[in-house]
Amino acid sequence: MTRQSARPGRASARYAIGVLGALALAAASQAPAQTWQQVVSPGASTTPDAERQIKALTLRHDRFVLDNGLRVLVHTDRKAPVVAVDLSYAVGTRDETPERAGFAHLFEHLMFSATPYAPKGWLDAMSVMGATAANGNTSYDATHFMETVPTGALERVLFLEADRMAHLGNRIDQAMLDQNRGVVQNEKRQTDNQPLGGVAERTMSRLFPAGHPFGHSVLGSMRTLDAASLADVREWHRRHYGPDNAVLVLSGDIDGVAARRLVARYFGSVPRGSSPTPRAEIPVATLAAPITDTITDRVSAVTVTRHWVVPGLSRPDGVAIDMAAKAMGSLSGAWLDERLVRRERLASSVMASGGAGDQLGTFIISYTVADGVDPARVAAAGLPPLVNLAILDAAGTAGLIGRGWYAPGLSLFVHSERPMP
Repeated sequence: MTRQSARPGRASARYAIGVLGALALAAASQAPAQTWQQVVSPGASTTPDAERQIKALTLRHDRFVLDNGLRVLVHTDRKAPVVAVDLSYAVGTRDETPERAGFAHLFEHLMFSATPYAPKGWLDAMSVMGATAANGNTSYDATHFMETVPTGALERVLFLEADRMAHLGNRIDQAMLDQNRGVVQNEKRQTDNQPLGGVAERTMSRLFPAGHPFGHSVLGSMRTLDAASLADVREWHRRHYGPDNAVLVLSGDIDGVAARRLVARYFGSVPRGSSPTPRAEIPVATLAAPITDTITDRVSAVTVTRHWVVPGLSRPDGVAIDMAAKAMGSLSGAWLDERLVRRERLASSVMASGGAGDQLGTFIISYTVADGVDPARVAAAGLPPLVNLAILDAAGTAGLIGRGWYAPGLSLFVHSERPMP
């Protein structure tokens, strides 16, 4: 979907949506409730200064649940007359079978189809109302739909969101399915045909065993997308797009009282879904032995990427691991940049990311090898002590390495298949 830039004054509402989105994901996953202190530092004591910082980061919000199961979070921010809307459904790539790979993402596209109340499609309806950042996103854990709208347009947007939640499944016809299937397949072609286009899919297939919910890509395959029938996608909507499988987050020029009135008016009559099969606990997959893989592609520099499967944000270690990644490699001057780029000059750039989902994540360190340097020297640089000891142990996760989250992993070398012009 085409992204639109946010206007001044709308950034704070979108930021709050991002923070509350983590709460939405936890609610959608039906994970046990945890306090902020339990999530940030499981089993660890906090200093008075840390307590003050945690309190400063607390985002005040109202929370309520409709009789049909729709969970609603509301954050009030009167800086600008806009409201950011995020409707998240607890269905993603992990809910697909191998023969239905790509269905979650395909249905995300179908949700933007024309309806009697949005005859030119969802994005056109949002544009007419002055909405920005109207988009959708599919991950392994959830499917999100979002827009930021003027306060005066919020009621209309809630009506349209409730309408497609309740009725879109019955309105999908063969022409709509074929059109959106073509769009998604073209998106996959564009991804596959660009340099490094197949790396992500290959990585997931190597990190996870066959049949694992995370073992295939969000885009699926041409074969499974071709196999999607009208009955399949209607059943997908019926099973996964009910209010009892969704979380609605509103942030901006709205308060809890007004939100409860509007949400009840438009979503209150939407019947519950067909109650999808409860999600099973997914174990953190570990490899029996380290894997080293080499790919050649149309790239100008050699990259070395190291991957590990790690706990997700709903598990005690997840937040500590995500924060460690940010501390060690998300900024210029962080540990990895200081050592490998500035001091030892083994890499021209380096980054680390937590890649955290609900139950699982992927910890990634990626190096762009400096000219004239043997890639094996970069790969042998080792994990920084920030990962091995300091941050993770301080967060109350002593023994993390011993439990096997970080060993073994996948090391991926990407070389140029020929000199670049």
